[in-house]
Amino acid sequence: MRRAAPLALVLLLAAFAVKPPPAPAAPSKTIETLRRADTALADGRLSEAQDSYAAALTADGDSVAARVGLGEVALAQGESARARDLFAEAAERRGDDPRAQQGLGLALARLRQDEAAATALHRAVGADPNLWRAWSALGILHDLRREWALAGLAYEQATAAAPKAAAIRNNMGFSALLQGRPAEAARLFGEALKLEPGNAVADANLRLALALDGRYGEAEAGVAAARLPVVLNNVAVGALARGDLAAARSRLVRAMELSPTYLHSAADNLLRVKALEADPRD
Repeated sequence: MRRAAPLALVLLLAAFAVKPPPAPAAPSKTIETLRRADTALADGRLSEAQDSYAAALTADGDSVAARVGLGEVALAQGESARARDLFAEAAERRGDDPRAQQGLGLALARLRQDEAAATALHRAVGADPNLWRAWSALGILHDLRREWALAGLAYEQATAAAPKAAAIRNNMGFSALLQGRPAEAARLFGEALKLEPGNAVADANLRLALALDGRYGEAEAGVAAARLPVVLNNVAVGALARGDLAAARSRLVRAMELSPTYLHSAADNLLRVKALEADPRD
């Protein structure tokens, strides 16, 4: 029996459009600085947001909002350990602050400290059930444990809190793929793209789901020439997982022919196809 190839799927654990945390009561000299920082964070101007949050923290060393804001910036920059430390400092000062707990949980999840992440995320939604990012992250943690029913409940809560968040649909699609339901996954990834056109993560996941459902033509449709080698490789991964060696081989060969540079992933996958062709029992 052929072994399924690993899925090249991408989660959106915390890669969401970050809404700034509401600033609690603070000394008047820091309030305007926090407002400027919040606006910059919401607009994606991370360097400006970081400078403003740092200035607010200098003016008020006890500011929870400034620490949470700096933690959000660190998350957006991919600095998970730094984000964890900043959110932990905020939680130490105000343990019941839901956004500090949410940020701490997201950072811990990125660092694969799953138990501690779940604890913080549950504290966050217990204090504020509208924190959709925390609910969605809990869904992912349940998925990784194959706790499908609990994952579904978490995604329902996330969707209720943020019906138009593309990241939730993406993670629900990931859950469907893990459960062996590629057609449902493709539908959910498609919904994510409708909510956020141009989302590269959702687009890549949609094409993989279509390939896993045997819809190779749809998976390859509308791809720019520059991206076609990578897409062909990903479609081949889906075909290989289905045991469709002929479809996988043809796409991997074409991907390597079209790629302007040596495509290591396609070459590795082609070696796997050849090994399976030589010994179908593998």
